[in-house]
Amino acid sequence: MIQNLRILGILFIVLTGLGNIALGQEKTITGVVTDASDHLPLPFVNILVKGTSVGTVTDLDGHYSITVTGNEDILVFSYIGYLEQEIPVQQQNTIDLQMKEDVLSLEEVVVIGYGQVQKSDITGSISSISSEEMLERPVTRIDQALQGRAAGVQIASTSGMPGSGTSIRIRGHG
Repeated sequence: MIQNLRILGILFIVLTGLGNIALGQEKTITGVVTDASDHLPLPFVNILVKGTSVGTVTDLDGHYSITVTGNEDILVFSYIGYLEQEIPVQQQNTIDLQMKEDVLSLEEVVVIGYGQVQKSDITGSISSISSEEMLERPVTRIDQALQGRAAGVQIASTSGMPGSGTSIRIRGHG
């Protein structure tokens, strides 16, 4: 009986030690993600551990922190309008990344109120107003620049007072 307890005790110690070794392989990677052209921080960049659902996003200053299970993990950085990049963790604890713009994809992706889709997959109507069109009129507010330019968009002042609020309705919804 006592010998069985000793064997169980030794087995418990060995298994506990192995569990600590496995947990000890986790490490935290930190860094900053910036734009390659102007070196400004990029907020809300998606960072995922490849092949898992473990992920995070950068804060307003481009900083992030993510826990990985080992040196063999690969971090996948993605951001709308920028090239996706895969960086192996290896022995690094800090990974700072400069993301490059993907000029070709900017014209193909449409961001909508509940996600993003390829322009070719859209079945509904879309209105777009270029910055050149907006600059044609001398206006002081964005709602004034949009007024009368997009089908289904109604823009009205909430009162007749200068500087009062604006009501914007898209196809009858507020």
